[in-house]
Amino acid sequence: MHIHNGVRSLGTVPRKWAALMLWTLTGIAAVVLAARAFAGAFDARVHAVIPCLTTVTALQASLWAWHLHQSQLTATSPEQRLLRGFLSLIPAAVIGFSASVNASPIALGITTGLLSIGLVTLVVVEVIRSNLQTVRSIETRAVIQGDELAIEPVCANSEVGSPEELSTMVETPIENDSTENVAQRIIRRHNNDGSEAIEAELLVEFAAGERETSVHLPIHPVYPGMPVVECEPLDASDVTVTVSTVQPYGVRLQVKRNGTFNEPLKVPIGIAVHCSGNMSDVA
Repeated sequence: MHIHNGVRSLGTVPRKWAALMLWTLTGIAAVVLAARAFAGAFDARVHAVIPCLTTVTALQASLWAWHLHQSQLTATSPEQRLLRGFLSLIPAAVIGFSASVNASPIALGITTGLLSIGLVTLVVVEVIRSNLQTVRSIETRAVIQGDELAIEPVCANSEVGSPEELSTMVETPIENDSTENVAQRIIRRHNNDGSEAIEAELLVEFAAGERETSVHLPIHPVYPGMPVVECEPLDASDVTVTVSTVQPYGVRLQVKRNGTFNEPLKVPIGIAVHCSGNMSDVA
């Protein structure tokens, strides 16, 4: 996940598979060590360093897998993320205590302390993540001049017009037979607290041999402040979606194919645009 000036964009999937691989390995190790401990394979006294190192390694793998998995999600609550984190630590705890069965009481105490540190680390990381998301929702900055937003057309054969011309495109779903490479479905929601949110789905079509394209999402009426933008591909296509420009009146996305690009490709892109300002402040 890339975060820049309050804009969060997600690439595709290697992190998800890395997290699953780490969880699988720690789960297998936990089952094997627990079985060996119950079978009496650790009857001989083991050095205290062995369970400590084993616990540290298992904790690192579990916490890293949790971090990679959470970085792929955008709509989960802190409670859900903490629950996944606690579940991720279970294999590490099984590994640590299984390796400490015949170690000294000091080693068992150190293992317990290491697991407690891992638990505290998980909670602290989640608190920091939640605070950053809150700050990002109210503090955004943009250093790109406004006229840079109009470099590319919204659709293949259409030009970006005045805000009045774009109002129907923003507030109602778009069905335009002349669109060749982008189809849009956009909903604008007005919340009771005066804030607004735009939810959009763009179907970006790549021709054979085409590797990168850019599309626009105009905003009308314009937002009173700088919005926060989240975007991600809605399927498993090997593409990277980044937000290159953010302004109160529009957003520009860059979509790039990462793998081979010899065949045509259709990629659904999800976009969420939030602004906490009161729209009554807009003239």
